[in-house]
Amino acid sequence: MLRACVDVVLRRDVVERYAVTNPVALRWMVRQLLGNAAGSFSINRFHADLKSQGFSAAKDTLHTYLGYL
Repeated sequence: MLRACVDVVLRRDVVERYAVTNPVALRWMVRQLLGNAAGSFSINRFHADLKSQGFSAAKDTLHTYLGYL
């Protein structure tokens, strides 16, 4: 239920409002942030993790998405 709520908020309040071009990367970022809320977050490390999973997004795009959140 919480995951569905997060997905609705992301889609309506972030993806549509800011015309996000890579919603998969954004969703992955949110899951990383929520899963490790007390830990540190690095765009460089996240970019490497994303790339290792076969997804691509520019670091500048990831910085922008983080700003949207």
